[in-house]
Amino acid sequence: MSNAILLSFGVFYKPLINQFGWTAAEIALAPSTMSIVYVLMVLPVSWIYERLAIRVIVLAGGILMALGLILSSAVANLWQLYLFYGIIGGIGSSTIWVPFTSVIMKWFEQKRGLAMGVALSGYGLGSLIGAPTLT
Repeated sequence: MSNAILLSFGVFYKPLINQFGWTAAEIALAPSTMSIVYVLMVLPVSWIYERLAIRVIVLAGGILMALGLILSSAVANLWQLYLFYGIIGGIGSSTIWVPFTSVIMKWFEQKRGLAMGVALSGYGLGSLIGAPTLT
């Protein structure tokens, strides 16, 4: 569910503009930062995944995502949104797809494409459900 919140950031634009008077461009830097951090962290996370158990990576990532989202709920300054949502949330979210897709590929020798399709549809479905429930 936390990834649905990360991907449904658009519902927070209007409340952030109304509450703090920030521009949409200033706010947009937070999810952009999260996406950049996510991409930059995927390779290091995959290296760590080869050396540690998947549970360690997913647990650490879940904690970071939760921490980033919880801290984002209490921002007072724009830089805090960038740090909490963009950087901490981005690092946490980077721990999701590398381990999970790797596990799916190992577990499912037959019907691997179907298993990946179900996993990927769940990702989109979470966003589809997440945005309306957040408003």
